[in-house]
Amino acid sequence: MRTFTQVLEPEYFQQFRCIAGACPDSCCIGWDVAVDQATFERYQNCPQPQLQKLLQNHVVRNSEPVGGSGYIPYALIRLQDGRCPFLEPDGLCRIQRQWGDEALSDTCAGFPRSYSYNAVGDILERSLCLSCPEAARLVLQEDAPLRFVSAETSITLPENTVDSVETSTALLPVRALVLSLLQNRCDPLWLRLLKLEQFCRRLAQLPPAEYDKKLHQFLEEFTVDIERGELGAMLAEAAAAPELQLHAVKLLLDHRLQLGQVGDPFLRHVRLFRQALGYDAGASPESAALKYQAAYTEYYRPFLTQHAAMLENVLVNHVFQTLFPFGPQHSLQLERRGIYENFLLLALHHAMLNTLLIGQAAYWRRDCNRKHAAELIQSFAKTIGHNRLFLSQALGFLAAANLNDAAGVAVLVKN
Repeated sequence: MRTFTQVLEPEYFQQFRCIAGACPDSCCIGWDVAVDQATFERYQNCPQPQLQKLLQNHVVRNSEPVGGSGYIPYALIRLQDGRCPFLEPDGLCRIQRQWGDEALSDTCAGFPRSYSYNAVGDILERSLCLSCPEAARLVLQEDAPLRFVSAETSITLPENTVDSVETSTALLPVRALVLSLLQNRCDPLWLRLLKLEQFCRRLAQLPPAEYDKKLHQFLEEFTVDIERGELGAMLAEAAAAPELQLHAVKLLLDHRLQLGQVGDPFLRHVRLFRQALGYDAGASPESAALKYQAAYTEYYRPFLTQHAAMLENVLVNHVFQTLFPFGPQHSLQLERRGIYENFLLLALHHAMLNTLLIGQAAYWRRDCNRKHAAELIQSFAKTIGHNRLFLSQALGFLAAANLNDAAGVAVLVKN
């Protein structure tokens, strides 16, 4: 266990309250429930005989990786038809109800909170995962840019639940520049991502051993390039390729569905996407692309104009939560990747989500609203963002399809 006295968190963090039985997409449905060793041992000695029998029957030791990763939880709750057996009909947890909050595992007690540690200033950073409907609502209801606040506190956490970054001296200045790019609303979001691609590509070429001597100059030089406007003008000339963009995302979606463990909320959104673009009626790629482009122009672009902050805040939350662009060097849940790979994952998340939202706009047309978008973003985060096997395979797909460079990123993100 480790106690932290300084935290950095988004302004929305303190507003979060679990809505429990009122939740439209319970975190107790659709994915593995990990149980740490201390909790498992406590369950074996539960003082309530009836509950103890259920715990012994449904909480089992585990020796296999989950989610297509190298993470091996000490134990797992054996699901029944994709649901935690302790989830009661009213949406509440039987363990929590009968034994109290202290009986919850680290996973259940912490979700949707995400923790990371920045050694500079000895600061604990915390945020919320958008796979939780209430967390998604808090993040996506804001039209203002996400802001972060620091505070003094006292919070004790198991050390293995806190991600950490080794390049901590570089994280803050690099993150400041990344956020300045992503939150610059003078540029369309696709152009902000192309500028970020250039930044991450160049940063990846700077050896970490030279950060102390060269990072400050590197950041200054890139800032000057941005301010001159020549880089932005060059990137703005990238051609949009809606048919290729749609085809690539559809292939990725089809593959994710084949992997299984997909909840009903996300399946509903995929069905709307397929129906609206004519895939269910056997539409050709050319025909689907025409509907896709028409939906973007007539319905989605006006929606984005009215709700410009939504996708920006999704990206900014991801950047903060994942210690982007370095990623966590010590984590049970996240794989260690390079700077440019972490950027590609960010661009991939945006491309898939943006494409699904355009398909949703094709279905709802002028009735497309913030609620529809928030529900899609939440179910997407739950289905895509937490599946490490799919994310690794998706990076392989981008490489095989030659979409893992500046030109490929432009195909994925530009409309």
